[in-house]
Amino acid sequence: MTRVTAAFPDRPRNALVVFSGEADLKWLKVLKPGFRHCFAILENNGRWILYDPLSHQTEITIIDGLSFQELTDGYRKQGFRVIAGKFGRADLSPVNMQENHEQP
Repeated sequence: MTRVTAAFPDRPRNALVVFSGEADLKWLKVLKPGFRHCFAILENNGRWILYDPLSHQTEITIIDGLSFQELTDGYRKQGFRVIAGKFGRADLSPVNMQENHEQP
């Protein structure tokens, strides 16, 4: 039997959100320059998953062989704004909607 590793391990993992000023669509020009497009890069078992939502399709790419610092530095050298952070599993407990949306 093949062992499957969890896509979402219990430990927090590195993530990058990368912003670009490029905008092929006219309506994106209303957004602040430098923030007209963004994509996410998520760490997963020693590799990186790049999730890039485009207007006509979504691109998902696996990046192997680069460190967190190499990715961050590489995108910044290309003129992208990069925000680094951590992410983990979401809390699976139900949300009390009344508690969160009470009217004063």
